[in-house]
Amino acid sequence: MTSQHIMRVSLAAMATVAAVSVASCQANPGDAPTVEEQATSTTAPAPLNQDERGKGKQITVGVDAFTTNLNPHLAGNESPLTSAIADLTLPSVFVPGPGGWVQDDNLMREVIPDDPNAPTTIKYKLNPLAQWSDGTPVTSSDFEYLVSVMANTPGVERAGGYRRIATFDSHGSATEFTVTMKEPYVPWKELFRHVLPSHIYRAENHVFGTMMEGSSAASAGRYVVSAVDSGRGIIELQRNDRFWGAKPAETDKLVFAAVPDTPTAVQMLRTGQIQMVAMRPAEQSELSFAQIKDVQQRTAGRAVQLNLTANLRSTTMRNSKTRGLIMRSLDRDVIAKIVSTRSEPPAPKWDITPDVLAGTPEKITNAPHTPVVIGADTDDSMAVNAARTAADQLSQAGFNASVKTMEANELHTKALVDGSVDLVAHWQHSPASPSQYADQFGCTAAGETPGKKKTGSTAATGAAESGADSKSNADSQENADQGNTDHGEATQQNNAGSGNASGQPDSATPTNHGGAEGSGSGASAPKSEIGNNTSGFCSPQVDRRLSSALTSDTDRLFGDRELIDQAVAAQNVILPLLGEQQLVAVNSRLQGPSADLADWPLSPMSGIFPTAARWTIGDVQTTAAPSPNDVPSPSEAQPSSAAPTATTGQ
Repeated sequence: MTSQHIMRVSLAAMATVAAVSVASCQANPGDAPTVEEQATSTTAPAPLNQDERGKGKQITVGVDAFTTNLNPHLAGNESPLTSAIADLTLPSVFVPGPGGWVQDDNLMREVIPDDPNAPTTIKYKLNPLAQWSDGTPVTSSDFEYLVSVMANTPGVERAGGYRRIATFDSHGSATEFTVTMKEPYVPWKELFRHVLPSHIYRAENHVFGTMMEGSSAASAGRYVVSAVDSGRGIIELQRNDRFWGAKPAETDKLVFAAVPDTPTAVQMLRTGQIQMVAMRPAEQSELSFAQIKDVQQRTAGRAVQLNLTANLRSTTMRNSKTRGLIMRSLDRDVIAKIVSTRSEPPAPKWDITPDVLAGTPEKITNAPHTPVVIGADTDDSMAVNAARTAADQLSQAGFNASVKTMEANELHTKALVDGSVDLVAHWQHSPASPSQYADQFGCTAAGETPGKKKTGSTAATGAAESGADSKSNADSQENADQGNTDHGEATQQNNAGSGNASGQPDSATPTNHGGAEGSGSGASAPKSEIGNNTSGFCSPQVDRRLSSALTSDTDRLFGDRELIDQAVAAQNVILPLLGEQQLVAVNSRLQGPSADLADWPLSPMSGIFPTAARWTIGDVQTTAAPSPNDVPSPSEAQPSSAAPTATTGQ
């Protein structure tokens, strides 16, 4: 498999953007494999979309350098472009709406929970016209495939809900299925976002972490990925003529082109080579775009942030005192300024700093010469820069610090799991909802794959069960939570699953959250777990509070949120570094959902792109109000209080 490449584009290369024409990466409609393991759909494929609006027209958007791995479910794959492409090409049961999650009636005929607030059983009925861009119907097999890979694959985002599924029953039907949760589940509408074509990825045994590298096999959205050109730094979306639903894409082609810096972006927007810029702002970006005639701009925050996270599976990081020394050796303000190239970088939305940084801690200058390896995704220049700057600071303090860059899939599924990196610089959600807190700080539990059929589908043991199993140790664990225990050197193991109830180095020591076998030091390893807890943080007390928030509509997270944040801070595990912003500038040729750019809906994940299927190039301005499915909720799984704020200029 070809390694990922960072997109670097020169001005000369970008001058030819409009002429780019590459072969489509979508599957051949005539060769689509049949869907197995369930009844064959008798519904004829929907006719090709004959809507001629925007035919032959192209919108080109200048964006930051990006990775060519388009899988939106991978940990660390948090760019607005990846999120936008997923929204435009992959189907979801619920989509962000103005008041919360809204059912996508293009995909679903009916969704029936036994309790609308915290259901245990949910029945789904698909629109029989729904189909992939290769002509294959969207079926219950696609949903079962997503449950299976999300619940059983290390290094994925938002896996917690899928691990709580007890059974998946397709009723022998291609268009109906029932999901039974192990216990009531409040954020049930967050399930089945960005469903994948199982008839391609599962039938051909694709590796989940790399299967969308450089392509997306099929679409069931308004656009299809038609080209990923790493040499030119371009991703091209073509209108999906097999889209069966209402409101097909209004422009034939969307092209996302990597632009290296603000001066290049300004010149390309000025000359009309691009019609929009959607990038992280640099120091003088807003001032530069403000000089161009007939250009509107706005800057808004995104619900992600750059963190430096300790890997509690590593030998070094299992010692809480060492973690404290490391955190005290770092100057996060300096790191943020260097990485963002801004004198006033945006602050993280979740800004809970380690306890050792309270007050004015003494600067560390004589730390032990302990080796410390910081991991970062090769394709993420900001994360790599943060890792290198942090390593410089640790070296000055006395540590033997180094940086190890690798592909994101290797970083999250191998290096973090086997403890070969001690810290990781990476992007994460700014946690605000119960599911996001559980994904980042919950003790996820092991278990079997959720079943394809109701029979023989005993589910994975849930996080709540894990907390219950640990209840007998609650008192001793809680005591450990309150202090800096220092037993790590006595129980050091490289195995990701080396922690156990007796002799843990501290209460945050993890069990195996990555599914790797590892090699212990002789102690019996616990049952292997699959999770998305990057740090390996695990506190039974925190886990019980999270489980309560996930399972009871009346016992929400927010009453315990401060206590959870305090528990995380006490373990000196995460150093928030930098918030994320997106600057958007558009010229007068690009028409969106309203005349004023400030009124365009925003998503906390994809930024300005929720209404991209409605954008047009022309003289007629679209002034229609956004439809419910176009307007994002305050968060993709976040409360309204965490909605990103937008400003027009500064």
